Amino acid sequence: MLWGGNDHDLGATRATAPVRRPALRRVLGLTLTTALALALGSAPLAGASADPVAAPVAGTDAARTSFLAGADKPTAVAVASDGTTFVGFRNGGTLARLSSQGDALTPLVLDQPDPVTDLEVSGKSLWIYYGRSVTQMTFDGVVKKRWLLRPEVWCPASVRDPGLYGGIAVQGRTVYVAQRCGTKLQAYTTGGILLASTDLPGKKPGGGLAYVPGSKGVPARVVVALPGQGTLAAYDAATLSDGDKPRTQVRLPKVADGFSPMPTDLSADKLGQLAVLDAANNAVFMMDGGNDYTSYRTLGHPAQASAKMGWLNLPTAIAQHPQDGTKRAGNLYVADTRNGRVQRWSNGGYSFWASTVEPGSDNPAADEPWACGTDDLLINRGAKYTVTRRVMLQVATPEGADTIEIANNKAFEDSWTTDVKDSCIYDWYTSFSGRVFVRFPGSGTDAVWRDAIVVDTVAPRITSAKARWVRAEKTWRLDVAGSDKKSGLGTIEVSRTRSKVAVSQKWQNVLKNADGRVFTWVRAVDKAGNTGPWRAVKQPDYS
Repeated sequence: MLWGGNDHDLGATRATAPVRRPALRRVLGLTLTTALALALGSAPLAGASADPVAAPVAGTDAARTSFLAGADKPTAVAVASDGTTFVGFRNGGTLARLSSQGDALTPLVLDQPDPVTDLEVSGKSLWIYYGRSVTQMTFDGVVKKRWLLRPEVWCPASVRDPGLYGGIAVQGRTVYVAQRCGTKLQAYTTGGILLASTDLPGKKPGGGLAYVPGSKGVPARVVVALPGQGTLAAYDAATLSDGDKPRTQVRLPKVADGFSPMPTDLSADKLGQLAVLDAANNAVFMMDGGNDYTSYRTLGHPAQASAKMGWLNLPTAIAQHPQDGTKRAGNLYVADTRNGRVQRWSNGGYSFWASTVEPGSDNPAADEPWACGTDDLLINRGAKYTVTRRVMLQVATPEGADTIEIANNKAFEDSWTTDVKDSCIYDWYTSFSGRVFVRFPGSGTDAVWRDAIVVDTVAPRITSAKARWVRAEKTWRLDVAGSDKKSGLGTIEVSRTRSKVAVSQKWQNVLKNADGRVFTWVRAVDKAGNTGPWRAVKQPDYS
């Protein structure tokens, strides 16, 4: 095990030898004589780099190109409470998974092939941001929700790099998104309803973002990395609204003998401490969110690049383990992109492991349009249930069709007609019947395609719950009954305090546990994903 960085203040004498610019140029594969003439996110510079996936990145100094070395390099990382690490790639399709010890696990198959822009773990769910859509799924790949950004935006990975731009953060029932293919910070409900949308400073695309809890008199904030400006923009989370401006904007420190900083991602702990990636200088800055975002520690041996454990070579994503009192509490998980690996560090820079990661064998090319598929019409890519009337339609376009007409009834009353999309994806509000009908006027065919999905917007409920001690079995028994009118009961959850689920499993009417304290509160989750209210468990009367 090695130390992942230097525990020194930025103003202190550097522990590593000064880095000469020629060496850094060779690492980045660029020349300082090349002038950057394009704005952030514009078309590639001709001849700027021999990197096969190079795309321009605007900075405040000499030209820099995309840091990604290829489609098989990691662009996103997230970690669950048990230490399982999920890793996304420029080419979507699957996520790599690592155990708490850094060992490779079976890849997780994704619901769509778009570039994995960012990942977030929230409770027992994994959120995947693809650039134009968001999916919530369980850790074993069961899709709970999926929705398109509003308006629908998409761009190939070669136009707007998923390793550098775009981010997602989930807090309670709110999903914050920094657009990869746009320039906005947005807030959505977990079901995909847009709550607020505002342009980021300079109308430039943002990178990763994090929800920072309030501390030391500072309110909770959403902090967004701005790669092209070398800064972080902080917004008050409670008051974020259309057209809102950042409450503060903080510039990252400049590394001696390095390039202007390029923050691509960040994480935050429950105390308001930030870990901010500087991809241009192979650094992680620890910053105090409750003290004007002061930088107090630098990790990663900036600005040098190396494949040695504890060093970085063009990192693009970072995640942090919850501070839950376990041995992994507060640990940092860094997507060390050009090295093609993930490293686990303590927040002081101690390196526990560095594991090489690779995408699945069937990950499609990220620059290819989203395949229309062979099915004529699919709602939510074939899902059985939805918890919101807002759905995503995938419609294969017949030859010669220019317009598409969509309706919620076979008579096409109150239908909507629009131009066909190359993506074959359409945002739609279905009726409560869940039926959708599609046809293509003027295409030479009178065919009508149809599909249906179960729309379940009502949460299940527990109708009775009683716990008792079974002396013969030396265990506690919970007898519970519940109801759900549409999709049916899917999961039962029990808790001591309602703040943390102790047991979550497939629905059944009888649960047993040696620790009767877990049978204090109970709730149900239906098959569509609606979570019911907690109900107090009736305890034995010992009076």
